[in-house]
Amino acid sequence: MDYRGQHCPICGKEFCDGDDIVVCPECGTPYHRECYKTAGHCVNEERHGESFEWKPETAPHAEEKTPNVGQNANDDGHKVVFCPVCGRENPAEEPNCLNCGARLYNNQNGGKAFIPPVELPNMDKQPFGKVVNISPMDMLGRNTVGDTAEFIGVNAQTYIPKFYKMQQEKKKLSWNWAAFFFAPYWFFYRKMQNIGCIFIAVLLVISGACTTKSVMAASSNVMQVYENYTNGKASAEDMMKAYEEYEKLPANIISNVLVLLVHAAAGLCANYLYAKKAEKGVYEIRKLSQNPEQYRISLFRSGGVSFFWLMASVLLSFACTNALSIVLARFLM
Repeated sequence: MDYRGQHCPICGKEFCDGDDIVVCPECGTPYHRECYKTAGHCVNEERHGESFEWKPETAPHAEEKTPNVGQNANDDGHKVVFCPVCGRENPAEEPNCLNCGARLYNNQNGGKAFIPPVELPNMDKQPFGKVVNISPMDMLGRNTVGDTAEFIGVNAQTYIPKFYKMQQEKKKLSWNWAAFFFAPYWFFYRKMQNIGCIFIAVLLVISGACTTKSVMAASSNVMQVYENYTNGKASAEDMMKAYEEYEKLPANIISNVLVLLVHAAAGLCANYLYAKKAEKGVYEIRKLSQNPEQYRISLFRSGGVSFFWLMASVLLSFACTNALSIVLARFLM
């Protein structure tokens, strides 16, 4: 098929003679080969189950600032509009493109998608090495890098290269030092409360399972020696000896190893879980937003970080730990 005059839905550029073009085997949507490799999937992927089939553009892409809705209809007879930026077919009632977020009607940006005011990382200055140059209009999953960065907010310049590298290399594991040191609180800070609660529960189970009568007795002895030390009845050597006896208990050693493994698991999976949350969050917001302003506000409110949930998670963990200690003391002492 001759694709001259058509446009790549990723970069928006017109296909020319000599371009290396590939098409989606499911729906026939054409792409520049490099664009498709960068995105990693078809932009119409969610419509493959609907027997969607790509159709050539009916009007010159560069001049299509305000699409003619009345002359376009899909196989079901519903009116549709083609995005002036990526060429994606959208329901006529949508104000913004469901794929790239560009304004479909009265596009005052010269047919270009709105690029959010987010400073994207300079890959040459990244501490973890250069991956590729990242553009705000590159795709991360179903969303653009620019929208994903705006959703992440704080430290987007750190997470975007990691997400992009994971997508390019098709990996699910990537190290996150913040999650390793501060799990489960990091998950609450990034508004992943459900995952944070799971990690709190796992740590409580480990603490409860590894608390034995000998551990409780040694813990009480440490507290008693410390009290004597503050009253001048015990020396620093006595206090250190009591603490060393407490730490050498097999149950405590097992507990420390298991806790370390839990934190390591958090460090390994945090970036993947956060990338999935960002992709789903941005995609859902784009579907529900009525206009660009609402879209940007929703990205800001739903994404970013939360100091409220951070403090709430610390209090929750403290309360649960104290409650567990009281219950164990009644059964073991």
